[in-house]
Amino acid sequence: TDFSAWGNYSSTAPDCDSNTCLRYAISGIAYAVAVAALKTPAYTQVAGEILRNSVLRMVDLPTWQYIEAFRSFREQPTYPDPVAYKNIMYSGHLAQTLALYEAVTGDLESFSEAGWEFVWGDKRIHYNTSKLLSTISAQTLVYGGHLATGGIPCEPDSIFLICNNFAHNAFLLSDATRHTKYSNFSHSWRGSVLDHARTGTPIIGTGQFFNLVYLIVPGIWDTLASVGSDLWALAWMTPWFSDTDIPGDDPLLSDAYAHVRGSDRWRDDGEGGQYLHGNRVGTRIFPFDDAITTSLYPLVEKQFAVTADEHTPGVYAWFERRYGKLIDSDNDGEKDSYQYDCGTYTIFATANLLAGFVLPEETDQGFLPRLFRRGPALFNATSPRVKHVAYPHVMVSSAEFVNNTLVFEIVAGDRPPLGCSPVVLSQLPPSGIRDITVQGAPFTDWVAGPGVSEATLHVLRPTNTSVRYVVSV
Repeated sequence: TDFSAWGNYSSTAPDCDSNTCLRYAISGIAYAVAVAALKTPAYTQVAGEILRNSVLRMVDLPTWQYIEAFRSFREQPTYPDPVAYKNIMYSGHLAQTLALYEAVTGDLESFSEAGWEFVWGDKRIHYNTSKLLSTISAQTLVYGGHLATGGIPCEPDSIFLICNNFAHNAFLLSDATRHTKYSNFSHSWRGSVLDHARTGTPIIGTGQFFNLVYLIVPGIWDTLASVGSDLWALAWMTPWFSDTDIPGDDPLLSDAYAHVRGSDRWRDDGEGGQYLHGNRVGTRIFPFDDAITTSLYPLVEKQFAVTADEHTPGVYAWFERRYGKLIDSDNDGEKDSYQYDCGTYTIFATANLLAGFVLPEETDQGFLPRLFRRGPALFNATSPRVKHVAYPHVMVSSAEFVNNTLVFEIVAGDRPPLGCSPVVLSQLPPSGIRDITVQGAPFTDWVAGPGVSEATLHVLRPTNTSVRYVVSV
């Protein structure tokens, strides 16, 4: 949990230096990785490790110590517990990150049983997955009154539509992974969103569709927002909010998408690029610059459009020309990683773009609801899978188990090995492997083990061209 490479992200500023907080950068990475894992459902080695590290970073003090800046938090008998009192802007992201880790990896021991500690000086506050979700869900019954029933505040008096999405997604995913019933706590908040979250008369020029926040004092929904807040809400609203498999079939979500797609905030850069330009009112209230606002759009379009080609290609063209940058992320002297260097929001924006980019151009509109509703069933939780490769020297570009056949492709990574490289398969049936082919030819260089129901393939040195292995069981 070394944060030294995280640039100018602040954890101690009163409002966490606007929206550049560590929690948004860390959780954004976790969400993008979980979406990317949908492309390799029978291989989650790397995704699982990144998600695990994301959880550990989320519970580390620098990510949540900003609570000391809020007087009402300090006055609580539960202080410095960062999730017991309001603060859904943190606890919601922690819950969704944790739920995604458990769903993608199938690991229900590390955090569900052993748990973790929030460490504040000499204080140790123990939590596990069940305690976290129970603590959050109990708060859905406390705040909001009749206009925002089921909502949980972020700052002491503000119930944001955006932040509550992540907690309710976590409830839904927990039900799929751990057979709980936390999603029952989402019904009241869904009713509040239907009745009150859509703005009646938008402030001219803000580009908004949703009300941003319910203010407990004086008890009103604030209509000041921006197209950036709409996109962040819509990007992660589809799993928990709608009962439909396709987000565009939900009337409210469909209207919201049509609004942002046709927003008057779209601009053309004159070179084939497109971006969303915030206005002075909206961005002052919700301080997202053009880069972070625009970075959220591809993930939204790919959930609603039949083909993601209206604005998304222009968005990526704009980011590539303006912000694309090769970097040396592991200090080995080689610039073999990539980011969109847009200043304050670099990590968050890059993660948002990755979440939209890893999906195929032909959209699978129901991918996000399916991820949260089916959870571990999507990731070959009990089926044969690729357990381990010598990452980052060897990478897996696709992997799935269908019709008693494990199919995966490997490709060269960073400094690939000169000779053979082991690929470990796991969760094989008692009957074992019937046969293996590589690029259609028989493959016999494998042995049973090292563990029970496992096998090790000694694959040839990978190249920059994907090599396809088919394992029949």
